[in-house]
Amino acid sequence: MWPFADALHAGAVNIMCSYQKLNNSYACANSKSLNGLLKTELGFQGFVVSDWYALQTGVAAAEAGLDMVMPFGGINFGANITAAIKNGTLSESRLTDMATR
Repeated sequence: MWPFADALHAGAVNIMCSYQKLNNSYACANSKSLNGLLKTELGFQGFVVSDWYALQTGVAAAEAGLDMVMPFGGINFGANITAAIKNGTLSESRLTDMATR
């Protein structure tokens, strides 16, 4: 985790998650690393973006701390996020957090 902490202290405003799995879940949908370690423990205020086509889940990744998907819109984001907000699966506060980071 030290390289990430060093990057944040140097002023990084975004972090890219990868294709690999971390403890049996894809890095872009790993709540422990994104919400727990990065955003809570390290206090990261910037945004987390997926590597190109690294997204494997939609709403679950947003809940886990992913803020933006590349390429923009992505196969599992876009309309799925809109539907999740409408049906209450994803909170509006999480969407606001994603948009303001």
